[in-house]
Amino acid sequence: MVKVSVIMPVFNSEKYLDDSIMSVINQTIDDMEFICVDDGSSDNSLAILREYENNYNNIKVISQNNKGAGGARNTGLFNAKGEFVYFIDSDDLLKTNSALEELYAISKSKNLDVLIFPLLNYNNQTNELFETDYFKMDNLYSSVKDSVFDYNDISNILFSTCNSTCCKLYSKKFLLKNNITFPENLIFEDNVFHFNVMIDAKRMAFYNKYLYLRRHRDKSIITSTDLRYMDCLEIYDILFDLFKKHNLFEKFKADLYNYQIFGINAWFSDIDDKNKEKFFKLIKIHLKKIPHDVENLLSCNNRNFLNNILKAKSYEDYLKLS
Repeated sequence: MVKVSVIMPVFNSEKYLDDSIMSVINQTIDDMEFICVDDGSSDNSLAILREYENNYNNIKVISQNNKGAGGARNTGLFNAKGEFVYFIDSDDLLKTNSALEELYAISKSKNLDVLIFPLLNYNNQTNELFETDYFKMDNLYSSVKDSVFDYNDISNILFSTCNSTCCKLYSKKFLLKNNITFPENLIFEDNVFHFNVMIDAKRMAFYNKYLYLRRHRDKSIITSTDLRYMDCLEIYDILFDLFKKHNLFEKFKADLYNYQIFGINAWFSDIDDKNKEKFFKLIKIHLKKIPHDVENLLSCNNRNFLNNILKAKSYEDYLKLS
């Protein structure tokens, strides 16, 4: 029986692939399969993957046209044979060789749907390791300690939990039973997958140990400020529909609108100046749909951003207001 299926979406990662792949190959867990999904790379990534596939029996390489990281992860999930599934990004590293063995042992012994653990950041330029509150998740650990929990136990901090797929080991049976997959051809796809998992999981736990190095570098998807940032608008629509489907929209209404507006504001601030005017027009159309009574549910900063967007007749007007 395959204990863990490791799934790596790959897109133009030739510079970092060897290190990432070896951090998986060197894992001490037995009965592991490693599925690498090349998502239409135009560099040497696929050739590198094929070489590893030829040299290691437990590596399977799948090549597909570009569908985004979400589409690549879906392909890996549908081909996985493991009892549990782990997603790793193609420029990151598992920190210790025993990481998967530890995660599997805990998940198996507690019969978990999901096991969550903190991520450690790695600065690609300076080689420094550094913590951030978001990836450390002290608030989550303080709430649950070593207990098994579900979203009801953390409803007050649900929207501050880390949405990265790389800080969780998932039961494949749980994911497939609940039809949990990623949106395809969109960035920020982790948001939808994460909240779908958190809502549906009945047995979650937190393992308070750093097992993963998240590489921070220039020109990764999240640090590339271009038109793809506009995907966030569609992602928030999908997220709202998800909560409505689970009859949880009213319960988390304030959290959802604050999460949405805070995120849009953040991506709007980061996007390249040449794309700000186009993004402004799309944001204005999107935020006009928000009901008037929602304003009272918003934080001060989110309320100000919303009002400035709606009042401004143009991007130039918005700059004057803000």
